[in-house]
Amino acid sequence: MKRKLIPLVACIVLFFGCKVTFVPDYDATIEQQIVDAAKANDKIYIELLAADANKRDYKIYEPEYLAVEADIHSIELKNETRKNNTEMLDIINRLDTAFNEFQTEHKTEPPKDKEI
Repeated sequence: MKRKLIPLVACIVLFFGCKVTFVPDYDATIEQQIVDAAKANDKIYIELLAADANKRDYKIYEPEYLAVEADIHSIELKNETRKNNTEMLDIINRLDTAFNEFQTEHKTEPPKDKEI
């Protein structure tokens, strides 16, 4: 009797004690878009560091900022359509917020080396 009860208890514990979390399927195109956006973002900051401090006006870099911002929004849109993807959307939202803060600060005052 004990031998029959052990598998039954084990099945009940596994059934009620385990949690399965599904994650979205891997998407190579989204990964490539993330890599491309990260490269474009890095390029802005590398160019800012290479420029003289008096030649870091926002208007010079505005097209690059707008391109990266559009990439971030595109990545967000693609991830909104994927099921079970709340963690990635949180990351994208934080990235978008931080990027917009830096962009807004740059509009008012050119960034210093330490800030970049």
